[in-house]
Amino acid sequence: MLRVGVIRQDRLLPQVLAARGFAVATSIQRMRISFDGPVAAPVVPAGVVVRQGAPDEVTRRAVHGVLMEAFAEQPDALPRPYDEWAASRESRSTFDWSQVTIVEIDGQAVGVTECNDNFVSTDNCGYVGRLAVIPSARGRGLAKFLLRTAFATDSAAGRDGTILHVDTGNPTPAVALYTGVGMRPDLISDIWQRTMQPA
Repeated sequence: MLRVGVIRQDRLLPQVLAARGFAVATSIQRMRISFDGPVAAPVVPAGVVVRQGAPDEVTRRAVHGVLMEAFAEQPDALPRPYDEWAASRESRSTFDWSQVTIVEIDGQAVGVTECNDNFVSTDNCGYVGRLAVIPSARGRGLAKFLLRTAFATDSAAGRDGTILHVDTGNPTPAVALYTGVGMRPDLISDIWQRTMQPA
């Protein structure tokens, strides 16, 4: 399968791709919230314990487990096996384990954000690389809490805003979640796809 991302404003490449049998499979929105002033940290929901950072393997495995469970219904979004996933984080100059936030209920990790500095040099914005809440813990406001925690952290660090990407084909109501906390799309890319038959 071949996939090509095309910025929505491009008028020529979509015609070329369509002529070669490609079709739009989904769209990726880059969403952003800009800060007008300091952003207060949100109130921690009742019964929730918040842990900042993943300094050891036990915690990192808990984070990976949340990602695996949360994205189980989205096979294309599943993280790599633990060792590969952890190594990929270690290899990034814009990532640090201190940028992971975990929420727990009854001693179990149920939600996480993986943030990084991918957009600090270009946009002076923090970036939410992954946001995940396991299905059994959804509907309690944990995703909004994690996002608002990221906003407050970025604001305190002097960032102008926070950015993330979302697949509009996501089976969860992710786009509504992000717009509900004040994020807006500032760049949209269509993902064109073509299935190649083996010779």
